[in-house]
Amino acid sequence: MVSFQLRRAGVWVVCLWALVPGAVLAPFLFWQSPLLGGLFCLFWLAACLWALPRRLFSLCGTANLGEVRITAGVLFKSSRRLLTHRVSAVSRLTSPLLRLCGCCVLVLVTSGALVVLPGLANEDADRLAALLGGD
Repeated sequence: MVSFQLRRAGVWVVCLWALVPGAVLAPFLFWQSPLLGGLFCLFWLAACLWALPRRLFSLCGTANLGEVRITAGVLFKSSRRLLTHRVSAVSRLTSPLLRLCGCCVLVLVTSGALVVLPGLANEDADRLAALLGGD
């Protein structure tokens, strides 16, 4: 059985990525109204630096020969069960910053779902990909 959890450094890299769309949209909102732009920036910073890390830190999972079970949630826990024989592709995405942290983004493709595991440790991603037949 393989158990995995997102790494702290990988989660913070993902949160930095999430700040980029807000930085692109903020000038357009400041152009409309400085108050609206300021409120948007406060909301976006709170979402990216408080809510998103809490959600990602709660994500954990286990995998065995028959299924992959992923649970996440801060207030309300949710669980997703993927059958391993239904996984059709395993993709691994990295960036220079993620490589520096020893992490990657693992994407599992099934017939009914696309599961993205951002900030997963390279060792966990290797074991999970080997179990699912991706490597």
